[in-house]
Amino acid sequence: MLEHARVEQAVESVLTAARIPGLALAILTADETVYARGFGVTTVEDGTCPATPETIFPLASLSKPLTGTAIMRLVDAGALDLDRPVTAYLPWFRLSDQDASGRVTLRMLLSHTAGLPDGWSPSGPRDAGGLEAHVRTDVAQYALIAPPGTLYDYSNPGINVAGHVAEAVTGTPFAELMRELVFAPLAMGRTTLDRTVAMTFPLAQGHDAAEEGRLRVRHQFLDTAAYAPSGGVLSTLLDFSNFARMQLNQGQFHGHQVLSAQAVETMQRMQAPFYTVPGNGYGLTVEIRRPRLGRRWIGHGGAIPGLMSRWVLLPDDGISLVFLCNRYAPAQLDALAQQLVDVVARPVTTEGPPPATVAPERSLAPAFVGTYRREGVDEATIQIEHDRLVLDWHGRKTVHAPLHALSRNHYAADATADQAAAYVGFILEERGPVQYIMLNSRCCKRDEAAAQVHSG
Repeated sequence: MLEHARVEQAVESVLTAARIPGLALAILTADETVYARGFGVTTVEDGTCPATPETIFPLASLSKPLTGTAIMRLVDAGALDLDRPVTAYLPWFRLSDQDASGRVTLRMLLSHTAGLPDGWSPSGPRDAGGLEAHVRTDVAQYALIAPPGTLYDYSNPGINVAGHVAEAVTGTPFAELMRELVFAPLAMGRTTLDRTVAMTFPLAQGHDAAEEGRLRVRHQFLDTAAYAPSGGVLSTLLDFSNFARMQLNQGQFHGHQVLSAQAVETMQRMQAPFYTVPGNGYGLTVEIRRPRLGRRWIGHGGAIPGLMSRWVLLPDDGISLVFLCNRYAPAQLDALAQQLVDVVARPVTTEGPPPATVAPERSLAPAFVGTYRREGVDEATIQIEHDRLVLDWHGRKTVHAPLHALSRNHYAADATADQAAAYVGFILEERGPVQYIMLNSRCCKRDEAAAQVHSG
């Protein structure tokens, strides 16, 4: 039996500590919603109302699994193929690298392996043609992070391209297509991509802290058709719980097979490793996390300024949790998710062994040595010292540490009192030195000029 008092004590503690005005939480199984409640308020300004399970929240990137579901329904129907080039559906589709244009597939787009960079804009064209215009103009100009199919790198524009493929194949504008394929079949009656519709219901406002420390409302939502597939959905706790239940039930909802069991399994299966903790990676519009205390995690999160969302699915326990809140507090919300998982899931008392190390394949080491950069963010140098690979990382983190092998091309530097853990995935080439590494799940590219400076 769910211990409501423990759940509510945990939530109230986080709301106070993180100064979150409002939060909605659901805990559900494949058969029922065992807990759904709103805490706090929709806004700290005049006219406030309590946050409830029926309050609308912008989902931000939690929109992605909904977009992925629409596309997988079209795959089920035979209208789309995950592994056909996008140019089979959009003959005009072009990237900045002309040779790469014909290699991008829906599987790559939905798993963030198409090589497109991240991007986001809070505003833009609102008309139905805005998504196509974005794909034709903006996406065509982006410099690629890496060749299509090489590695994972999170990309909102990539999901936007996938969404436009769906609307182009069906001849139905994306917002209407999402209503037909996802919202209506899952009884998501208040879920919408139309802000003018959302405003007719109780609607949570985003918040951040003003200079004097008080909370203030951010008077702007993401409002552009261009980013609708990757982050534009607005929904309620109860509505999104219907989607979560469908994912728990191998595609069934209220006795109807909304999505085939095979499609659900494909979405939840590892498509691209993060090269961080072994077992962490991305499926098709869902994240996959290694077992913790024997539990496998699937889900996604969303964040835009002033707002956050989280969905956690524990397939081995048959439990899912949904959080929607109106302040950006990632550390506190992630800690709350972990705390509640420990409350509601089956008791497991042992952590299990840490990721096993393996003997390094020393013949590969010379191909790993070099300097790698992510422009404006990170610079990492891999060297051999005393017959061991050593990482020097300057950027978002500063790390100088020896690496130990987790697999032939996956290495780690353990956390110490002075520095955080670091993970390096070397993307092997057919021949010659490695050109790309994954550094704590972010792509860095070999920089020959920097290597010559360091060597000199």
